[in-house]
Amino acid sequence: MTWITAWRSQPVGTMPASPRVFAARIGMQWVPFQDAAEVLMRGWVQHADGLLYHPVITERVLAMSEKRLKDSVRVATWRARNAKPRNTLQTGDTDVTDADATRDERVSTTPLPLPIPKGEKEGDEATLPRTDSTIEKTVTKKKPVPDCPHGDIIRLWGEKLPSAVQPRTWTGARADALKARWREDPDRQSLDWWTGFFEHIEKSDFLMGRTSGRDRGPFSITLDWLCEARNFAKALDGQYDNKEPQMVSLLQGGI
Repeated sequence: MTWITAWRSQPVGTMPASPRVFAARIGMQWVPFQDAAEVLMRGWVQHADGLLYHPVITERVLAMSEKRLKDSVRVATWRARNAKPRNTLQTGDTDVTDADATRDERVSTTPLPLPIPKGEKEGDEATLPRTDSTIEKTVTKKKPVPDCPHGDIIRLWGEKLPSAVQPRTWTGARADALKARWREDPDRQSLDWWTGFFEHIEKSDFLMGRTSGRDRGPFSITLDWLCEARNFAKALDGQYDNKEPQMVSLLQGGI
């Protein structure tokens, strides 16, 4: 057990000189280690670096190091012997390898001709010379979407539809739905659009509860109901607009 621990140590084949640390390294409690310390530490000698060395383990470590050195020399020799020779081309005072020549063919330092704008001819003074510094680069940046003004839209709801149900809380799924409708279309990212939209809703007799269905009482519209994607799309499509009596009856049955 002690030799295996030493073989896995750094440096290889060493053990700590402190008996307590020695015991901890081999996984023994201090009290039972004291009883067997004479046997366990037999043959270990402390050297100038403060570590314990055992002559048998040291001999094996040196043999292993010598074998690894011979293996590395043998592998290096084999690689050098089997390496493919590289042909060279004589170009004046320097030798250029095939790899260098191939690379030079792939990478050219000659600048590519700049495109001639439509309506100009090659050789015109206006087009010669032109460099990258004279070419204006236009970068189109996407306009950021403004934050949804929940408070202002709720205020407009109360002003334009005072008879509708007014929200007392506006969090979670309600706020998420309004934010989604706001972000879906750039035209909706304006309080003027919502003002007109609410005015359009107010004209609907059905949505404002001014009419009753055959089997139910007047409908009570809420802002969170209107902001649901399905209901919002129907309102935009005009499905809740005032229609002939028979059409209103069919519409009430499908809501």
